[in-house]
Amino acid sequence: MPAERQVVFGKRTALIEEEIQKVVTDDGAPLALVHKRAAEIGSYSPLSTKLAGVNLILIHGLGQNRLTYDLPAISPANYFAEMSMEVWIAELRGHGLSRELGSPVPESFEDYIKLDVPAILRHISMVNDKPIFVLGHSLGGTILYCLDPNTCGNVAGFISVAGPYHFAKGLFLFRLMSFILHHTYRLNPLQLLASKDIPFPLAPFSKVFKGGRFLFDHPKFPQLYRIWQPQSMSDEILADRLDRGFDQTSLAVVKRMILWASTGRLTDGDGNAVYDEVFKAKSQPFFFVQGSGDSSVPLKSIQCALDSYEGPRTLRIFGSADGEPDFGHIDLLTGNDAPKYTWPAILEWMAEQL
Repeated sequence: MPAERQVVFGKRTALIEEEIQKVVTDDGAPLALVHKRAAEIGSYSPLSTKLAGVNLILIHGLGQNRLTYDLPAISPANYFAEMSMEVWIAELRGHGLSRELGSPVPESFEDYIKLDVPAILRHISMVNDKPIFVLGHSLGGTILYCLDPNTCGNVAGFISVAGPYHFAKGLFLFRLMSFILHHTYRLNPLQLLASKDIPFPLAPFSKVFKGGRFLFDHPKFPQLYRIWQPQSMSDEILADRLDRGFDQTSLAVVKRMILWASTGRLTDGDGNAVYDEVFKAKSQPFFFVQGSGDSSVPLKSIQCALDSYEGPRTLRIFGSADGEPDFGHIDLLTGNDAPKYTWPAILEWMAEQL
């Protein structure tokens, strides 16, 4: 039976039903899928009426988990559920609850796009025949670019939130470091390890950020690449996001991202740019969501996607309009101002596609 949680939205309260469903991929990996919906269909706005029962899949980024979308103190997942949508938070293989179910870390990036997401799409299509929107943050957005169009028949639209297409474009030092790592990889034993499903934890990095967050969150503290805008999140939210939202990935996926950064192309494991054609073969509307102050995934890293996509596409840079606060990478979804700016804009865009 679904559990119920009371959620406060301004002066309103809502009961959100939540349950964990299990999805099994073609290779037998168990995945946890968190399903959220309002206990009662609301009529808070014309948008909630129009989107009632429509599916929204949320896909996390590199080494992250469901808490990208569902922190106790701030939850875009609850917001979309309260707006009468059927919300599905995916945890990819080796992450969070899926790891607890026994799924291994991915042996390659292709495990995500050929096994995990197609299995999730099939599962949701079987239980709810209404349109599906898929939102991916960071590497989750990159996953959307690479999905086979043949697996996306029920998808009404894609939302890429700070999802890089040319990873590290516009980040010269990061690209240089990746180039060196990629070309020295062949000379050391790590090359052998990367062919196996070796976990690569991100928790140690998050603990550094969390322990030093009072420095990292200071606007005058010098940082080459910020992953959030200083003081864009309360200390409670920032500490929780860093402490529990950072998870693990595999060394093979890290190696692939180093390859992308060093070559400036979105390629398969052999270096072939197969995903360029896969991306352009889609016809669904694409919504590109970007933060004006995102120095870890700058606009240059998604510009090629904007220029090459042949279907309907929309770009929204939050923080570029007068009076809007700057947004970074993770505060696009869990920043103090996300409920006022980012979430409603995504909701409005989805309603426009129906």
